Amino acid sequence: MDFSHITPYIVACNFALTWGIGFYVHLVNKNKATNDRIERMESDFNSRLTLRSERLGRMEAQLAVVPTHDDLGKLYRELNETSNQVSRLAGEMSHMNDNLRLLLHNMSAQRQH
Repeated sequence: MDFSHITPYIVACNFALTWGIGFYVHLVNKNKATNDRIERMESDFNSRLTLRSERLGRMEAQLAVVPTHDDLGKLYRELNETSNQVSRLAGEMSHMNDNLRLLLHNMSAQRQH
């Protein structure tokens, strides 16, 4: 049996099979590289998500002790009341000062007569 007439077919099959295996290996490596890249991205995303979660937790803890709008309203009302009382006391002190001056003036006027 002479193999010389089927030799070109064997060479062509060998060539196609070699390139087919090479292409398959390329696809497998490309898939592996893609999967590795995706795993790195997921790992990076998870670490950033953990950091963001911790940061958000700290911010929420700080917001729990921050005065609310109602608290600020109460503080504003108390400050207004205190300001009104101080103004009233300043007016009373001014009247007391005027009365004292008037008394001193009358006392000095009586001594001179």
